[in-house]
Amino acid sequence: MMKLNFLKFALYSFLAIIMFACNNDEEVAPEEAEPSEIFAFDMQNPPIEVPSALQSSTNENAMVINTWLTNANAIASYGAYFQVPEGAVFSTTPISTSGSNNRIASSATVRVYTWTYSDGAQTFTTAYQLTEDANDYIFEIFYDFGDGFFKLLEGRESKAELMKGSLKWFGFMDNEELLSYQWEESSNGDFEFNIIIDSSKIQIIANADGSGEINSFSDNVLNANYSWNAAGTSGTYTLYDEEGNIVETFNWTA
Repeated sequence: MMKLNFLKFALYSFLAIIMFACNNDEEVAPEEAEPSEIFAFDMQNPPIEVPSALQSSTNENAMVINTWLTNANAIASYGAYFQVPEGAVFSTTPISTSGSNNRIASSATVRVYTWTYSDGAQTFTTAYQLTEDANDYIFEIFYDFGDGFFKLLEGRESKAELMKGSLKWFGFMDNEELLSYQWEESSNGDFEFNIIIDSSKIQIIANADGSGEINSFSDNVLNANYSWNAAGTSGTYTLYDEEGNIVETFNWTA
């Protein structure tokens, strides 16, 4: 089950990252109401600091942990997508879609940036919409291939001092949430990061001292747990049955 979940997560994550990596290269914002809000993560500030021992270990369990932490940190590549290219058109008119994932914040200030890309064979328009509510800044990305806009992404960043947010990826299938991330910082410095696809969830808990654990869930049932110490040199792997009962626990050393 753990390997199946891993393959599914890896596939969606890979597709998402490829899409964002293929976005336009220009990252100069237009003069009109340049966005001041910043996506929480970038390549210099990924969500999780991975112990060097985990990165270099050839132990199977350490390698699984390192892979999941690397997948979590890949969210930093999405930050480049929330950059407005030079020449984008600024508007205060909300984007409207026909899908149920449309969200029009009628009472909030709306800022929309649109730009069009064409390679000679295909032309599409991207819209970047920023709004906010009482608790969050909200970032949305829409695409229009000629049949009207549909939502690709919706991100939220808390206005509170502690980091808290989410990012949902709808892919190119309107109304269907394919992949989502959730994160929250505790007052003691611990950090929780979740990757969710369908009924499967990977929960990463990175403690302030560098130690942590990864829990794999299917239909809200825990099926595997990995832990590591602050140095990333040792930890445990616990396997669970279909009802969430412990089958066996293994100790590992990097």
